[in-house]
Amino acid sequence: MMATAGPPSTSSFLPLLESLEDSTTGQSEQTDAYLTIANRLSGEEGRQFLPAVEKHFSRLGKAILAHVNSPNAELSQAALQALGFCVYHSHVVSEVPETFAAETLSALCSLVLKSTDKNTCTRALWVISKQSFPSHVIAKNVPSILAALESVWSREDIQSVVMEHEALNVVIRMLEQVPTQMCEGAVQWAKLVIPLVIHSASKVRLRAAAAMEMGMPLLLEKQTEVAAVIEPMMSSKLIPELQKLLCPRMKRTS
Repeated sequence: MMATAGPPSTSSFLPLLESLEDSTTGQSEQTDAYLTIANRLSGEEGRQFLPAVEKHFSRLGKAILAHVNSPNAELSQAALQALGFCVYHSHVVSEVPETFAAETLSALCSLVLKSTDKNTCTRALWVISKQSFPSHVIAKNVPSILAALESVWSREDIQSVVMEHEALNVVIRMLEQVPTQMCEGAVQWAKLVIPLVIHSASKVRLRAAAAMEMGMPLLLEKQTEVAAVIEPMMSSKLIPELQKLLCPRMKRTS
């Protein structure tokens, strides 16, 4: 079906959208369509292209949710990339139904929990860290998001420095959006973040430190509960990891 005449932004977006809605379109073409949308939103055309995305996001969002769980990893990741650039804009998601936002967050958490593809899991975390859904929607989904984060550290098959860094970005985003709920879940995220302060990768250490600094007032409110979890970790994990981190430096300076 041909796109109707309209502003340049709309006329260039609608063919892409229609290819995503068309079940006869090949997966490689749909992957290219998502990447084109993502590139235009993140590039110099962003301001001109965004109004068309905003106008038709209900349709685009429906297509994305149909593709993020695709067994085709390239299609799934391209859909996630386009989704991230869309939900980053608060005025795009401000009018979406709460049910859509909840369904989107559920799909993202499910990918982190169940996908065996490391890049797909990382991209799903990236979307959560970039989203601008209303805080009341995020608040209801904090338990699911924290459970997804726990899986990042418990599943060795998907662990990577990039994923750990992205998971910390999710923690920071949650601290920004829903501090009350993150205070309630302080023990859960503290036991994930604190060990990363002495991670061997500097980018992870710095991000963990940023999360700790931002969340410190919440940790202090729950200091008794947090201490009960962290103290046993000191001898079993934190001190050995700190020794690993410091020994190479000590050898270089000796």
